Amino acid sequence: MTLANKINDHEILKKDLFEKGFLKFTLLHSKKNIEFNFETEEGVDCKLLDNGVLLVEPKDAVFNDKSVDIVLSCGIHGNETGPIEMLSKIIDGIIQGIVDVKHRVLFIFGNPQSAVNQTRFIEENLNRLFNPKRTISNSLECRRAARLMLYVDQFFSSNRKKIHYDFHTAIRGSLYPQFIIYPHKENNCFDYTSLSFFKESDVETVLLSHQPSSTFSYFSSHYYAASAFTIELGSVNVFGDNDEKQFDKVLKNLLILLSSPESKFCKYSSESDYRVFQVKGELMKKSESFTLHVGKLIENFQTFPIGYRLSSDVGNDYIVSEEGEAIVFPNESVPVGQRAGLVVKEINL
Repeated sequence: MTLANKINDHEILKKDLFEKGFLKFTLLHSKKNIEFNFETEEGVDCKLLDNGVLLVEPKDAVFNDKSVDIVLSCGIHGNETGPIEMLSKIIDGIIQGIVDVKHRVLFIFGNPQSAVNQTRFIEENLNRLFNPKRTISNSLECRRAARLMLYVDQFFSSNRKKIHYDFHTAIRGSLYPQFIIYPHKENNCFDYTSLSFFKESDVETVLLSHQPSSTFSYFSSHYYAASAFTIELGSVNVFGDNDEKQFDKVLKNLLILLSSPESKFCKYSSESDYRVFQVKGELMKKSESFTLHVGKLIENFQTFPIGYRLSSDVGNDYIVSEEGEAIVFPNESVPVGQRAGLVVKEINL
């Protein structure tokens, strides 16, 4: 391909992006690795690093001890469409000059092919693959995880403050529809002041992770010391069926975060501002005989009485032993060897 043809192709892609919007463009080209640069009329430099991965670098970005590099990700599971639609609005607003942005931002739509299929994944769960030390297989998700880790590594190369919000929606309903999963910290050194954004957004339930993992938020937290969190914003729906009102406060505060020369979410908050849950146990699927005894309509954070058999498996039943034990993320359909749910308990700090 000649340079002239390449430039012409990029102009066609840019026109397509501007006309269709970021979401439709990403889904249309879900099987392609597309790269091109463009500038908005407001002078914001944008680089499409890959399909669904957009780097935004304002020319007037503030680079000082109060500036921040921000990763906003969604669609790690393709059927979790609400956050995809929410971040699409922000991206389209930036491209159209409606949304002001003062910080470097890396937008990531995690798994466009599974989003097209409206499935959680194509071959395997992408959110269990963000481990640079893991032996990479040839699955679509493994290849995608390797590229996403590279983009984040390049983006987080400075000494500036780092934020990574990874937005999801849950397969099941929840007694607390919006909640934060705080990645594991050595010696349980959880910093509640970094949650002030969520406090301002009325997301006040926190689940403390109990061990290292291969989730996207843990990757950014562990390797780059980013203020990184997994944020659950409601239940899974198909594109077009999401209740936009449930995202209003988060969307409003994301726009404030991006447009402020320095963070507006520096108010002190403590653990007493949140409803905090700790993991008490894991429900591991060790054989095809595994059964969850919770029913299909059970919600996240539902509690069970002492003596209740939450799950059964070959020689591995889980019986509730303490008052207040609840279940989160029950999913009997996971492959053998994976976690089929978490047992959690609210704690007073």
